[in-house]
Amino acid sequence: MKKHNKIPVVWHLSALQVGEKTLLKGVLLKRKPFSFSKPTGNFVNLMKVIKSYFGDDFEIDLDLVKRYSDYNSIPRIGHRLFFGTDEDEFPRFIGENPDSFFVAVPYCAKPENCPEERDSDKCTPDCEIDCPLKVIHLLTKELGSDFIISETDDDYIQYLIHKKKEIRGDVLYQLSWACLMTIKTFLPLVAGTGTRGIAIKVTGPVCKKSSESVPSSRGKKRKSTILGDISAAASYLKTAIEIKKQMNIELDLTADLQMPTSSAKV
Repeated sequence: MKKHNKIPVVWHLSALQVGEKTLLKGVLLKRKPFSFSKPTGNFVNLMKVIKSYFGDDFEIDLDLVKRYSDYNSIPRIGHRLFFGTDEDEFPRFIGENPDSFFVAVPYCAKPENCPEERDSDKCTPDCEIDCPLKVIHLLTKELGSDFIISETDDDYIQYLIHKKKEIRGDVLYQLSWACLMTIKTFLPLVAGTGTRGIAIKVTGPVCKKSSESVPSSRGKKRKSTILGDISAAASYLKTAIEIKKQMNIELDLTADLQMPTSSAKV
């Protein structure tokens, strides 16, 4: 994955619903703690934290941040969590707008015998290893969308910011896998930027506490996690590919009908 210019980032940010209050807390890279726990009113501190992630180019919808901070209220099927979309709308949108969609998987889901360096963002989809990542990679490539492997949380956030700038205000959709702790951490902020999509939980030896997530987010997790609901994810992509193909056929037919016909000279 192409590296982008570094921006100030929050090392760890968690969003918890505490009674009627939404509490966002975390630790900056400089290890300076912050917290915000007021249910209404002064959002200055919260906005400073969010701006440190996304800069001044994005409007953050605090209602969306708050809504998706309540993890138990997020619509879900199996390991899939839906934010701003559903099973019917998702493949239709990405099939019609493949440039406004990307797939993200964590490096820890790469198999231990991956022919590429496991602690890297590289994936060779035509390798001989039996690997679910390459199935998703090949389908994403056929759709014409971006496929990224994130080594760190920072990689993912930087790509998200880059992609949102690239599409210039269009709605961005994503299909991503992450551990439950990472989903709870980032989904509220990602949804707050207006991004929509499906977050899928990885299973297996996932990080369950901060002492495990910090080494993992630095590319040092040794055990392989497992992509959840891989069949459902592949089905969404296949449906989107068929929608894209049908659109292309219709566009070709329209172009043919609009071509001027040459009249024979007498």
